Amino acid sequence: LCEGPTLAELLARSERSVRTDVNMSLLFHIASGLAHVHSRGIVHRDLKPQQVMLGGYGEVLLTDWGLAMLVDRAGASAPTPGGIEQQELALPGPDTATSPSGTPAFMAPEQTLPSARGIGFHTDVFLLGATLYMLLTGEAPHEGRTSLEVFRRAAEANVTPPTERVKGTRAVPQDLEELCLRSLRKDPADRL
Repeated sequence: LCEGPTLAELLARSERSVRTDVNMSLLFHIASGLAHVHSRGIVHRDLKPQQVMLGGYGEVLLTDWGLAMLVDRAGASAPTPGGIEQQELALPGPDTATSPSGTPAFMAPEQTLPSARGIGFHTDVFLLGATLYMLLTGEAPHEGRTSLEVFRRAAEANVTPPTERVKGTRAVPQDLEELCLRSLRKDPADRL
């Protein structure tokens, strides 16, 4: 087993801020892990700082695969013949995966729908952008006074730009904000 803090714990200990160079290194390793599982036709569906574990030797591990599902290798919600078989991993496909599911404060809009058919690699791109958002601001992208309000904001992809969210309390590099906001677009086709 890996021992180490989660990214959420690191952020909490760092007064909800981590240096930009550390942010980008962590983000690169998270994206590399996602690229690997995507090459196998798997979507995580619940990526967030609490699901990223930092090992004692610099390793970055993605944890809690309880909502993962299989999609075809192009990212559409349909298992690929000849790819990883659903039975092999006991992962649901688009017809058997529960939806809505995920963590509302980080959810992609397609995760709020009653069917998992719209879930794909673009969903994890949104979740990676939501993780970057937390690295930049110290907060999740979707907030509200009630759970329903948070869920509604996720459905609408109603995200306050990081610079507005931090209101001058910390520097947000413009290129990282642009990358973050492109990842958090409502339409999956408009994401990175």
